[in-house]
Amino acid sequence: MSGALKQPVVKEVLPKQLLWGPEQEGNASLESMGRALSALGLCSASAQPGEAGGKYAVRHYTIEACGIAFGPLGFESLLRFCRALDAELQGTQNGTPIVLTTPKENYKARMNAAVLLGCFLVLKHDLSVSDVAAKLGNEGDQKYPCAWCHTSSPEDNVLTVADCWHGAKIARRLGWVNPEMVEDDGLTDAMCKSYVSMSSMFDATWMIPGLIMVTADPTTVTCDPNPATCKLLVPRGTEAAGHPASVLHDPDDEETESIAGSVDTVCKDFSSDVQHERCLMASQMTNMPEDFTTFFKQSGIERIIRANFDWEPGMKERSYPSKLFSQHGISQTNIRVMDSNGGLPTPQDVQTLLDANHDFMPRSQGGSSSVAILIHCKGGFGRSVVLAACLTVERFDVPGGAVMGWFRIMRPGAMTNLKQEVFLRKLRGCQDLQNYTAGRTNSGIPVPCCRVM
Repeated sequence: MSGALKQPVVKEVLPKQLLWGPEQEGNASLESMGRALSALGLCSASAQPGEAGGKYAVRHYTIEACGIAFGPLGFESLLRFCRALDAELQGTQNGTPIVLTTPKENYKARMNAAVLLGCFLVLKHDLSVSDVAAKLGNEGDQKYPCAWCHTSSPEDNVLTVADCWHGAKIARRLGWVNPEMVEDDGLTDAMCKSYVSMSSMFDATWMIPGLIMVTADPTTVTCDPNPATCKLLVPRGTEAAGHPASVLHDPDDEETESIAGSVDTVCKDFSSDVQHERCLMASQMTNMPEDFTTFFKQSGIERIIRANFDWEPGMKERSYPSKLFSQHGISQTNIRVMDSNGGLPTPQDVQTLLDANHDFMPRSQGGSSSVAILIHCKGGFGRSVVLAACLTVERFDVPGGAVMGWFRIMRPGAMTNLKQEVFLRKLRGCQDLQNYTAGRTNSGIPVPCCRVM
């Protein structure tokens, strides 16, 4: 947490409808102000099996693996909160406002609730971030620890609550999220079901729906002992379905093994059953294909960017051959980023990404992309998310801090270390990223050392 939060007081957020009462849970004096509701409790009001509700969770990983990270809460929690609050507000016409509360002396719950409330005001009521900040005071200045961090260094934290609000504002403006989703129970249920099913079965997330998807390396997903996760890379009956590495061996893949000293990687515990608590069971998922190739094609994925090496610490099997998905009409580009010293892409890596996707997400807002891309690394949290953020910053000319805020909501666990967050924070827009790819040292953006292959 950054500078101390102000002493909790009750503030009016929506005239005669909604009050914000952080750390006031159980305060009897609220009865004279309105009807008290637990902010985080709204996330669980209509939550379905497999959803996180009002808790922070990274699917396929134990809570212990997440370290001291506690937020922001994931996309399905945000949708449930917004839908539940919108429904509650519809019943305030009798003049009794709602007072949103959080537990006393619990800054973590207060921060997560502030993110949810600010995003609600942005998504549903189209408030500006400055208007939200004026209503919620210095809640927006509070900072989250990095995902996967195991030691507390509040002075080093980067992501702010306001970054999440900015991300939601951009998502609304650019159509990444439709406000109607939080106005209809059916739409909310459908979106949450799709989001959780993708994450449970394929460890996949639409960071920008229909445009950019991020996953773990498909091979690591097929090795997951959870019976609900996908176990096939290609359809049954395909020659390479059983042992793709041996059938489609590519000599070019020989030189792509990572060093054993990789330090910033997130490693999945394949022996733990606890990691499956926030995943749907196979019987709870409908209309989901049984293999990655079919899933990619049904999702409109036409291009795959692989950011990891074929062998890395924590991988039970070698990554798939580079030609595996291309034989099914999905092009493949390998941008191998070393997962050490922050796991940051070099300027050449980013330029390769932009060049490989020159026809993707035209910067002109009148244009539309006919191509959806998948970016993955080993776990789908660090290098892949940074590359996805770089592409987003460059094509939409938006600040990296806001993209970081939105991506951490869309995929809890995104960004695996502080260096990645600092890197994105320094990207104020398209020009900064172009300066980075051009190698301009005065950009102030840290440039990783050139790798030795």
